[in-house]
Amino acid sequence: MRKKLRKFLAGMLLGGFVLCNLGFNVLQVLGEQVPTVIETDPAIKDCIPKLNLFGENPRLEDSGWWNKSHNWNCGAYSLDTAVKRSGQSSLKYSEATANWDNTLFAPDIPVKPNTEYTFTFWIRGDVQGDAFASLLYGQTKIGNVEFRPPSFDGKWYQVGFTFNSGDITSVRLYIGSGGGTLYFDDFQLFEKGATYIITTQPEYLDALPGKNLFENPGFENGDDWWKHSHNWSISEYSLVSDQKHSGQYSLKYSAPAANWDNGLFAPDFTVKPYTDYTFSFWIKGEVQGDVFGCILTGNDKIGGEVVLKPPAFDGNWYQVGYTFNTGKHNKIRFTIGPGGGTAYFDDFQLFEISDADIPER
Repeated sequence: MRKKLRKFLAGMLLGGFVLCNLGFNVLQVLGEQVPTVIETDPAIKDCIPKLNLFGENPRLEDSGWWNKSHNWNCGAYSLDTAVKRSGQSSLKYSEATANWDNTLFAPDIPVKPNTEYTFTFWIRGDVQGDAFASLLYGQTKIGNVEFRPPSFDGKWYQVGFTFNSGDITSVRLYIGSGGGTLYFDDFQLFEKGATYIITTQPEYLDALPGKNLFENPGFENGDDWWKHSHNWSISEYSLVSDQKHSGQYSLKYSAPAANWDNGLFAPDFTVKPYTDYTFSFWIKGEVQGDVFGCILTGNDKIGGEVVLKPPAFDGNWYQVGYTFNTGKHNKIRFTIGPGGGTAYFDDFQLFEISDADIPER
């Protein structure tokens, strides 16, 4: 995956696709500092819709919220139903020549101070001049994604960056384009520590046959393998057939209040040191407190964790997870720590990134 991403970034850089974000979350590519492109790749991270701070209308299904933007009615911006990345329409910018007086300033979005956020959007187009999209606090840039011809080839690209809000309490989107035509769609702004949906298209994230390290990942063989987990036998955990993402069963957790002593610790996995792995599972439920899932070495978290916070749960199944490197370790284990309420888990996966079943496109 890293080779694929570096190859993509290198190609974009040589092709004139220049991105700047004031030093936030950068990769070193060809000696230049450019931010991570969160392109169509197995490691893509999206947020549950309810946690998207562009939640009022991120997919531009109509002009709601966006029509409060400065310069919305300047004549350069419109909704386009013929070209869109998803949904019914996209935001189209079109002018014969560059006119920076027509820069779009979206309404303010409240944020928490001293919190890490991810900002992403999809873009497609053909411009004669530069184009950029920034997040601002007042008139100060927090981060910037900049595009230069001949970047645009008629394809949709997802781009963005992460940043820390510091002492600020609101941000706003700022789009400035050179002459030509651009399309924008599917904006996201969300807390880095909030729930990540890796994909809602499982083919992008499944392991090749026989490569998933979870034995009995969907509970189709009852409690096989899972019965060796710490806390498996307590009453809060059970296998149920009325709720499942696939197959016949899922794992149900239910408790009236949070009790972190009830965390589930699965048996150890044997892994290769210094190797990249993907960990994911599907979840559905309603909780009063936080829920998390993570990979441990001993009692230490390795690579990260998936933290799900209300009101993330809306009765739908979501796939969540992350990628990580094992470092020096050859044994790891998985844990779930639920808050009070009810949650369902299904279709666990842990596999080497090189064993991902990613179809050709």
